[in-house]
Amino acid sequence: LVDAYLQEGQNIWLCTTDGVWKYSLNGEPTIHITSDSLDPLSMSGHYVFAAFVDRDGGLWLGTKDGGVSYSGIFQQRINKVVSASDSPLRGSIVTGFSSDGKGTVWVTTEQNGLLKYSTLSGKAERISLKGVPKTLCFPCYDNGILWLGSFEGLYSYNVSNGTVKNYGPLKRQSGATDPRVYRAFKISASELYFSN
Repeated sequence: LVDAYLQEGQNIWLCTTDGVWKYSLNGEPTIHITSDSLDPLSMSGHYVFAAFVDRDGGLWLGTKDGGVSYSGIFQQRINKVVSASDSPLRGSIVTGFSSDGKGTVWVTTEQNGLLKYSTLSGKAERISLKGVPKTLCFPCYDNGILWLGSFEGLYSYNVSNGTVKNYGPLKRQSGATDPRVYRAFKISASELYFSN
């Protein structure tokens, strides 16, 4: 098990080194989705690092070395996003997803930084952020601000004006610090939690 994503009230998506498992909270049978080298419509790799279900029910899977795999709610096939801004995603790990709810899915990677995927055009592009490392752990979209975790600390990116703010390592009450910020959790409209 690498990660788990809760699709509120419906499923838990378990990301593993051997595909993704859909565990139903409603008693439906568990489903195992994996890559099949003989099937061009299967997901792009076995090693799944992140899963995400958008508000339209589309399933997004981030893989190690295989880019992004996506399947709409009514599709019987998986589309692959293996490049961004005409450059291959081979050799990078897709670590997380977040949606703005208006047709943009933000994707974080190790080695390739931040990607912006338009569900309208079906295209992915690399977003270059000055001072932000190329290895990112997660994105978390919150009301026009994209929060980004890295091995060097926490960053925020204002998607409308391009402003980047570096928060550095998170401080603990004990005084110890750990520069790695692995996850963000949006609890309500006014509360965000970050973990290291």
